Amino acid sequence: MILDRILIHVLVAFVRCALLVVVPTLWAADAPACGPEIPEDTSGWQHNPDAEQWFRQQVERGNDARFEARFAADARQRTVRASVIEDLLLQSRRTVRLRMKGIFATCAVVVGSIGLRYAEVPEPVTLQGFTFLGDVDLSWTHFQKTLRLDGGHFRRDVSFNTATLGQALFLTDARFEGEANFGAFDVGGALVATGAQFRNPSKDAIANFNSAKVGNTMFFDHAVFYGPTSFEHVSIGLDFRGQGLEARNTAFPLDFRHMKAHRIRLQSALLSGQVWLGEVSADAIQLESLQQPVSGPPSIDLAQAVIRGQLSIKDAVLEDLIAPQIRVEGVAELRQVTIKRWFNFQHASFVHCAWFGVTLPANRWHAWFDGVSYEYISFTDDDVRDKFSALFQWPSRMRYSASVYAGLEKFLNDQGYSDAAKQIAIAQRRDDRARLSGIGWLNSCLLDILIGYGKRPFRAIWACLVVVIGGRFVFRRKAGMEPTKAEYATQWYSPAWYSLGLFLPVVDLEMSKVWRPGNDRRWARHYMRLHILLGWILVPLFAAGLAGLVK
Repeated sequence: MILDRILIHVLVAFVRCALLVVVPTLWAADAPACGPEIPEDTSGWQHNPDAEQWFRQQVERGNDARFEARFAADARQRTVRASVIEDLLLQSRRTVRLRMKGIFATCAVVVGSIGLRYAEVPEPVTLQGFTFLGDVDLSWTHFQKTLRLDGGHFRRDVSFNTATLGQALFLTDARFEGEANFGAFDVGGALVATGAQFRNPSKDAIANFNSAKVGNTMFFDHAVFYGPTSFEHVSIGLDFRGQGLEARNTAFPLDFRHMKAHRIRLQSALLSGQVWLGEVSADAIQLESLQQPVSGPPSIDLAQAVIRGQLSIKDAVLEDLIAPQIRVEGVAELRQVTIKRWFNFQHASFVHCAWFGVTLPANRWHAWFDGVSYEYISFTDDDVRDKFSALFQWPSRMRYSASVYAGLEKFLNDQGYSDAAKQIAIAQRRDDRARLSGIGWLNSCLLDILIGYGKRPFRAIWACLVVVIGGRFVFRRKAGMEPTKAEYATQWYSPAWYSLGLFLPVVDLEMSKVWRPGNDRRWARHYMRLHILLGWILVPLFAAGLAGLVK
């Protein structure tokens, strides 16, 4: 019995989820064809009593009120007062017994301002293709069912501030000429605003969705925003979808800060100016195949965002990519991305970084990657096959930081690529050398050449061999040598052993004490001293590198 109940609850939850996902999408029908565009100047327009009476009758009978079919000749004949809309919506709660589908009307022109604050609307309402000439204020109104305003044209301000909807809100192809205030509104299902246009570019006509709650998905595919737009603190049960979305205002950012969602998808979007995604919390963020606005590439801000799954930025040209302290718990993939001005991932945290074809700013001092932590990082589909060439170039393309080199060195060592790790360590010291001068620069060059900064100590062996072989050539003839004491004149002489004994510090091979260059070979005597000095330099340097004392 318990198992049966669990299965029933799971099935009910699945059906509810399917209805929330599928039904709003299936019902997102195109707005009706309402005839010619209504002129901008409607100052002399009055309501049509016949249209109002017919509208009331249709609603009371449970019939569709298609104004474009009944009054097709002239849009002036489709005019109704805002108070009629208010009365019908309120009557649906009080006196009029409606069929299950509620109110369904299309293509009316509403004269005056609608004010339904704190109203309770229990039935589904469809007002498709309506033109609202005045303000529409639905603040704190509760719609128990679905509200459809597809194809609506809102000539002035609209407010859904703190309104609640039990099911879905449809704004497909709607046009907003004034302020659109959806702040703190709560919809149990989906918000479908595919193709909607928020047309006023004024700073006072903001498209405001701050602190809104959406139980399902926010659909803004191919929506166009001409003015300031804010989705700050929005909470979404499923996805924010903005495929083909256009943010055309360069003066004000497209603001998603503190948004919570399953997935934020901006694919093939045209983004102008700044896009703020700071401190968002999502399972995935996708910024892919972004269109290029005429005003220039967008700036993306992901500072302190928390992404529990994948971050995907693909096929994009960006002015800036700012993401300090971002945390990505899945794969962070940047593929074929160009950043022109600023790149900042300071103190970011990743599980897996995949940076394929990333072009950083030309000025390396405009790119930060210091303090970044990751478990795995890759720069091509097969770094091993490509001999880590892209990985080796990565640190030199951004602002110098020892942590960048140290992170890559640790990663390569952990993966078992110790030789590549040594190469990264050498690259760091060479990068350090670019900021040195004088003796410091010369010392760095010698350490690089002779022992690879302690990572290639056996390079010093070759230098030692050159010196020893050179000494053998200088001291090759016994006739040019003389014994240090008369009794040593009969001792055996070998130029190779003499050169080696002279070169090795501390070690006594005796021959260097028995022979020395003749008095007539002053240059050979000077070289002898240099030979000894080189031995005291190269041999300890080799030993120090081998012991890991040179860092």
